[in-house]
Amino acid sequence: MLTLELQSQFNGMSIEDINTFEILLKTLKNDKLKSKYELAKFCDEYMRYLEANVSVKYCGSVKLSIKHLFEYFNPDKSIDEITSREIELFILKLRKSAPKGYKVYFRNLKAAFNKAKDWDYIKSNPFDKIKLRKEQKEYPTFITKDELNRILISTDNDVLRDIFSIAFNTGCRLNEILNLRWRNIDLFKNIITIGDSHFNTKSKAQRIIPLCRELEGRFRNSSQKSMHDPDGFVFTKPNGFKYNDDYVSKYFKKVCRKIGLDEKIHFHSLRHSFASFLVQQGINLYTVKELMGHSSITTTEIYSHLNTEVLHKAVEVFNAA
Repeated sequence: MLTLELQSQFNGMSIEDINTFEILLKTLKNDKLKSKYELAKFCDEYMRYLEANVSVKYCGSVKLSIKHLFEYFNPDKSIDEITSREIELFILKLRKSAPKGYKVYFRNLKAAFNKAKDWDYIKSNPFDKIKLRKEQKEYPTFITKDELNRILISTDNDVLRDIFSIAFNTGCRLNEILNLRWRNIDLFKNIITIGDSHFNTKSKAQRIIPLCRELEGRFRNSSQKSMHDPDGFVFTKPNGFKYNDDYVSKYFKKVCRKIGLDEKIHFHSLRHSFASFLVQQGINLYTVKELMGHSSITTTEIYSHLNTEVLHKAVEVFNAA
C-alpha cells in the first residue's frame, strides 16, 4: 500500500513521468538482484581473469585464499556490502587458524578487491584500511658450498642433482629452471637467458646470467640435445615431460632432512645462497639485484647484513674516535 504522501506525489505526476519512474524502479530492482550473488560471481570472474594472465601456482594460491573467504562470508553476500570492520574480524580469525599463511591470503584478497574496484563492482577496497601487525623479520636462510655438496651426494636422481646445482650457482627460481629451454643457453658466450616469449619471469623482465665453470661443464656434456631440439626443455623426466615444481621442492626438502640440515632450509634457500655468497664476496648490491632479477633494490637489501667487512670497518671507525 502506498502512503498518503507518496500517493499525493503520484497524483501530481504526468503519465510520462510515472512511466519514467517505473523504469527507474525496475532498474534499481534489477541492480539489487544482480548484486545479490556478487561476491561469488566476482570471484568466479576474477579466477577466469587470473587463469588467462598469471601462473598456475599463483592461481592455486588465490583459490585457497577465496576458499577461506567463503568459509567466513556467505558466497551470496553482495561484495559492496562487505565492510572494513568485517574484513578486520576475518583477518583476525585467519591469523589464528593459519598463522603462517594469513599474510599471503591477505595480499591475494586485497589484490582481488582492487580488481573489483577497477571493474566498478565496489567504490572502495575494504582491505585498504587494514594494517597487519608487524612481526620479527628474520634473515633468509642459506647453505654453504659444503652443504650443497652433501645434498648433491645424497641425491640419486641426476636431473634433480643438476637442478639443485643450477639453482645454487645462478640464483634462479625453481619455475625459471624448469621452464629453461636449450635455446636459452648460449655456450659460446657462456650465458643463460631467463625469460622469453614462452616464459615470463616474475618481474616480466628478461635477464642474463653468466655461467660459472662448473655449470658450463655440465651443459657442454649435454649440449648435443640442443642441436636436435633447441625448443626442448633442459630438465625433463625420462619421458620428456617437465618435472612438477612441487615434486622437486619436496624431494629437496626430503634430502635436507635426511642429512640433518636446518629445518628452515627449503628449495628457495638455494636462491638465497647464491645472493648471500655474492654479497659475502663483496659484490655490490646493484649487481646482485640484476643477477637475481629483483624489481627493487629494497628486496636485495635483505642481504646487506652479510657484508661483514663493511660492518667491521664501521666499528673500527667508532673505536678509533
